[in-house]
Amino acid sequence: MPFSIASKNCSLSAIPEKGGVISAFQYKNIDVFKPYDPLLQKYGSFLMAPYTNRIAKGELTFEGRVYKLPLFPDEAPHNALHGDAWGPDTQWQGCKTAKNQLVLTIDKKNGETPYKYEAERIITMEDDALVVTSSIINRGERLPFTIGEHPFCLTTPQSVVRFTAEKVQLCDEVMHHREFTAIPPEWDCSNGRAISNFQQAIGQGFGGKDALDNCFLGLKTPVTLTRPEDGIGLRIIGDAKEINYMMYIPPAGQQFIVMETVPNYVDQFNQEDPEKFVLETDELYTVTTRYELYSL
Repeated sequence: MPFSIASKNCSLSAIPEKGGVISAFQYKNIDVFKPYDPLLQKYGSFLMAPYTNRIAKGELTFEGRVYKLPLFPDEAPHNALHGDAWGPDTQWQGCKTAKNQLVLTIDKKNGETPYKYEAERIITMEDDALVVTSSIINRGERLPFTIGEHPFCLTTPQSVVRFTAEKVQLCDEVMHHREFTAIPPEWDCSNGRAISNFQQAIGQGFGGKDALDNCFLGLKTPVTLTRPEDGIGLRIIGDAKEINYMMYIPPAGQQFIVMETVPNYVDQFNQEDPEKFVLETDELYTVTTRYELYSL
């Protein structure tokens, strides 16, 4: 059953039984996220948990053991993707606690993966912002955990993205880690860059079919996306200890981008000691992401 909440200028709907997806988010009656499509069973925004990003070959090597994780069907046998808290067959529970607040919960203590956990999202509508506070409790053995939102943000032909970061991760054609490099000039968004500029070329992402699917490390500023034709801007602010920015831009003709503020880069758990992400049994991790709207 869908739940709806609203504030002075914002409104939101969520479908707990469809992976806890935020199915619609509007600002002054303008869609901010690409609405959930029940036929395609995607879009909107969902929680990535108990890990964000990809884990190569669906294998997590930790403290001398190899943990097998479910492969993402579209990228099998190459990657596990975004954990198991999302998708049209994943059941969350919902409760509307106020006219502008919704709480979603999921119990994965008896799940089929090595990760045993409980997760919660407190979704609040402010006058000009969506605030999502997500938490996860490890109910199993000590393992590295991360969580984060995965929003499909609508764009327009003149949309511009702006942020500053330290470097970017490059991956191979199956999205396995290759190297870190300085951000090339054609990807530099510190002074703003049109989404259409990225879409002039493809070659990134799984199979090299996308304009961009890369993690920018060491995010120094909030990420902003402007939509001049609609007269609005979106500012995304995360509060994770180490914030990176995973940006997915599809080829030309698709009017959305994915804007994830995440703690870890692609396959980070296997690329370096993941101890800083480890949760002990019954330990809690919480992160808040703000989506602030403003008029241009």
